[in-house]
Amino acid sequence: MNKNRVQFLILSFMALVVPAYAVDLQNISPETDLTALLYQDENYLIDTFESGRLDSRNLTEITPHLDYICRNLALGLSARGEYEKASEVLELVPSESLSRESAILRIFILCRLSDYDSAIEYLNELRVRYPDDVTLDNAMAYILGISGYPNEAKRIQKRVMKLAGDHAPSQDTWGVILTFEGDLKQAEWYLKKAYDSLPDDAEVQIHLARVYSELGRKNDAQDLYQQAVSTDPFFGPGQKEYARILMDLGRYQEAAGVIRKAIRLMPEDPDLIEWEQEVDSILLSWHVKQEEEAKRPHLTR
Repeated sequence: MNKNRVQFLILSFMALVVPAYAVDLQNISPETDLTALLYQDENYLIDTFESGRLDSRNLTEITPHLDYICRNLALGLSARGEYEKASEVLELVPSESLSRESAILRIFILCRLSDYDSAIEYLNELRVRYPDDVTLDNAMAYILGISGYPNEAKRIQKRVMKLAGDHAPSQDTWGVILTFEGDLKQAEWYLKKAYDSLPDDAEVQIHLARVYSELGRKNDAQDLYQQAVSTDPFFGPGQKEYARILMDLGRYQEAAGVIRKAIRLMPEDPDLIEWEQEVDSILLSWHVKQEEEAKRPHLTR
């Protein structure tokens, strides 16, 4: 998944259209290879950071562009699923210098790390700065919904739907809330609308797949989950739900591989550990049965 894809996920997730960040390249020293090459090769910054070549001379020269550089570095790390590193990089930017775009990226990364309390705290700070921004309210409702506060999420999202009910991210959030409430038919209607507008958004795909699974449409759910993990292979909950649907369909060999991927992303998830043992047991039983069948003498006439 490239940097552009991660940017799309962030913008879809937060329901924001972020203007391009303006940097005055004329003010960048020509001998500062770090800042100059940043705009040519997105991998250069990560390589420089990981190799330890980000020395004090570089830091002094890039200070005016620190927010932009750290955001791009965090985006590159996120594209590789390295959310912890990405979060640490954004913490290098002083809070008073953190741009709106970088703050949104930080919230997205915290959600990927399941640190919802911190995500809510940062998002509340943004909502204070931009009190009339309904897209931030939508983001808050979404995070509250997925983190276990459905009543508060619904209260906020009711207002959002009155103001921006035809906006795909708002429809997605409302569909998620309705799913939690068990209103699957209504949830399907809103999530299908969101999916039609955002067909390449992994989280929208997963939300709709979850409803299809609950409605007994397992094959439709499997197709969407497969799309989602292809779109965003580093989203642990998506890999987990894909593994579950494969198990429900009896496709244990495929499920075993997906479970291993999910465990690498969420190593302490108790469900995944249990499922891995269950699938291993089933596959071992199949293997033993096949060996016994192979050894059994065939009757001939």
